[in-house]
Order: sequence, then C-alpha cells, then structure tokens
Amino acid sequence: MAHVILRRFRKGNDLIALILGCEVNPGRITSYQHIGQHSEADYPHIIAATRPVREIDAECKALISELTDMGYCPELRQRVQSL
Repeated sequence: MAHVILRRFRKGNDLIALILGCEVNPGRITSYQHIGQHSEADYPHIIAATRPVREIDAECKALISELTDMGYCPELRQRVQSL
C-alpha cells in the first residue's frame, strides 16, 4: 500500500501524485506525473506550488490507474502525518 496525496499545480493546473513512504533523499518525497513520471520533490516547495485536489475527476482516476498498473496500491490521503 502506498499513501498518495493528489495535488494540482497553481500554474498550469497539472496533476501530481505525492507518494509517501518511498525512500528518497532526506527532506524529499517521491512524486509522479503523467509527463516526467517519477521524480523527487521538495515537500514544502511542492505544497506551496500546488493546491489540494478536492474532487476525484477522470484525470485523477487515470493517474491512480497508472500508479496501480506500476504495482502501487494507492491509498489516497489529504495530508502528510509526518515525513
């Protein structure tokens, strides 16, 4: 199971999935987008540059499906309890 937070960039409205619990460099988290795919993200910076997803639309479902196809078992969360 992977805890996943879905967010949208304030500029451009692109969707990003923040995947919690995957080992990355200190102070960073794993992220995933349709374009660019896996990457590391600086948590405070990515939170400041994005806004929460309030409604799971077709684009969100497609991204969740993509994560599932890669072997993740996404469990959606609204926020991080701790990094």
